[in-house]
Amino acid sequence: RWSIDAPDAPPTGVKKSSAPGQLVSSPGTNLPVTTAIRDALVAAHNNARRTVTPTATNMRLMTWDASLATLATSYAARCLFAHNKNRRNERYHPVGENIYISSGSPYNVAYGRNAVEAWDGERVYYNYQTKTCTPNKMCGHYTQVVWADTFKVGCGVASCPTVNVRGRVWNDATILICNYGPGGNYINSFPYESGRSCTNCHSSDTCNNKLCTNTGRDSLVVPAASWMSWTSWSACSTTCGYGGTRRRSRECNTFVSKDCGSPAKEFEFFCASTQCGSTTSTSTSGANWRSWTSWTACSATCGGGRRERTRSCSSGRLQDCTGYNQQLLDCNRRPCPSWNNWRGWGSCSVTCGGGRKVRTRACNTGSDADCSGSPQASQPCNTNACPTGWSTWSSWSRCSTTCGGGIRTRNRGCQALSSSQCPGPRRERGPCNTQSCSAASGWSSWSAWSACSHTCGPSTSSSTRSCPSSVTC
Repeated sequence: RWSIDAPDAPPTGVKKSSAPGQLVSSPGTNLPVTTAIRDALVAAHNNARRTVTPTATNMRLMTWDASLATLATSYAARCLFAHNKNRRNERYHPVGENIYISSGSPYNVAYGRNAVEAWDGERVYYNYQTKTCTPNKMCGHYTQVVWADTFKVGCGVASCPTVNVRGRVWNDATILICNYGPGGNYINSFPYESGRSCTNCHSSDTCNNKLCTNTGRDSLVVPAASWMSWTSWSACSTTCGYGGTRRRSRECNTFVSKDCGSPAKEFEFFCASTQCGSTTSTSTSGANWRSWTSWTACSATCGGGRRERTRSCSSGRLQDCTGYNQQLLDCNRRPCPSWNNWRGWGSCSVTCGGGRKVRTRACNTGSDADCSGSPQASQPCNTNACPTGWSTWSSWSRCSTTCGGGIRTRNRGCQALSSSQCPGPRRERGPCNTQSCSAASGWSSWSAWSACSHTCGPSTSSSTRSCPSSVTC
């Protein structure tokens, strides 16, 4: 068996990689990832994640993702011992990838578990404190398996006639591809935060056997996306003066911000509200600043506005006082309510005769009541008339005998939605090959001899027989 290390770098960072160059292999045949094999793969990943050393404060439970499995299955059939540089997923970016190959190993439930355990075994070469791997060893599989922010995995398997493995041809190999969302393995980043288990899970999470679990994040079916509550504002980056920034964030209930659409972070500028030093700084003229006015109302109710306050100099001349006489503060930066894109149409309510199909959308604020209009739309579907009555009869079957009277049958099907619309029999029987078997067995008997052609001398007499048209004589 052999594994290949972690994937190429995403735009936001650098990833560890030891992928070989272009390889030539024979296309393979995908093998089924049964429910038992899928469950074994997921369980092996989570077992590795809950047993990390040192323990993790923020390790998420990992669950299956069908779209990642489809991506992995498609690439596995190419039988390439090299990373898929074109892997894409509409929800997760980047997409991580681990590859495992073996020859002579039976493909069963233990196969997937053994692959993950082999990846997890690389932990002996990984130094958590220095974030480094032992020279000439691989650690990228391990760090991807235990990357705390990754919470989805999908795998595909293929049987390959030949695979080029770093210049050597392997015959009758089995290759396993696992894709991860979102991917990990950023250089100079810890795969997880060390500390007491689950102490840094999201506020909406619960702790299950050392792993952070969440209904929306862990569901095998993506729930309707909506924003959770904003966190509290962070402390202002400065305590006084003209400026400073503070921020707050929120999570989509699926933990994929793209599902909810709008920004997941907000920043507020000019959050400092007091002048540094004395509030009554004195100029050479002896003038002082008077108290700040109250903040004005925000200039916009959503989408970003400004509040303002001012102060005046006691001398009536701004130039007589040192510092600024005006402060501006960003406000109401939350997005103005608008609908996210429509989701895909659901299945039709009936197969014929006219039904309805429905699609939904979500308001970008997380509450559909904030947006005008309906979160749901429907339209007619399958308006074709439902078939009624019987189909045409099929051709007659072969006769049950070749002579002496046999039976042949023919069938028809009910096209209506209800059998009550199809009166009469579904099968019909009819006679066939009714000729007698003696007549049909070959030549008929010879006829009587005719009279002699002459009364004397050489002459002839004849006798005849016949062959029925239904047989070969």
